Amino acid sequence: MDFDNIIKSRQQVLKLLKLRGFNVEKYESQTKEELNILFQNHSKKITSEIEPLDIFLQKNNIDGNNILVKYILVDKCRAKLLEKVIDTIYENTLQDEDTCIIITKDQVTYQGSLEDYVNKIYSTNKRFLQIFYIKTLLFDITKHSFVPEYRILSNNEKIKVMKKFKIDDNKCPQIKVNDPLGSFYGIKVGQMIETKYHSDTNGVTISYRICIT
Repeated sequence: MDFDNIIKSRQQVLKLLKLRGFNVEKYESQTKEELNILFQNHSKKITSEIEPLDIFLQKNNIDGNNILVKYILVDKCRAKLLEKVIDTIYENTLQDEDTCIIITKDQVTYQGSLEDYVNKIYSTNKRFLQIFYIKTLLFDITKHSFVPEYRILSNNEKIKVMKKFKIDDNKCPQIKVNDPLGSFYGIKVGQMIETKYHSDTNGVTISYRICIT
């Protein structure tokens, strides 16, 4: 993994974590030189251990859960091996309902068995796994001119919206769990998002969507 990409993506990773309610102050103060030392000492093998570049944070201020951001620096990452590593991480480091974010050097084939695995561990144990190709984290997706204001509703807020519009999960507009913007915010299956579009002609337009697999 090129060190320049580590530097460029780190700011986006920290923003992602802050949006999810985590305190990242100790990581924001890291210098380029300090990050380079971490990069040099990071394992070039796929391992379940917390490595120097990885970020492990506990108890966010939204749902009290933990998160692990793990960098995979190998040139090729086989899905089956990655699945075994994730299982071990949840056995030794994370708990059910915690989030594991994998950042890969090379693009991993997601559709197929890996996607099935991601959906299965969430549906059975609420283990929330996300996989990001590092090059998708080199720019701030939330700052695009066509991106609306975006907020994940609490369950109580979701219930109020559904009562107001007399809809259920099946009748509400939908968003995929791997939607690029939704992934950045950490939308989970079954959650509802609120989007606000601002227009000089129409003012503010508010819409709601349910997250699906």
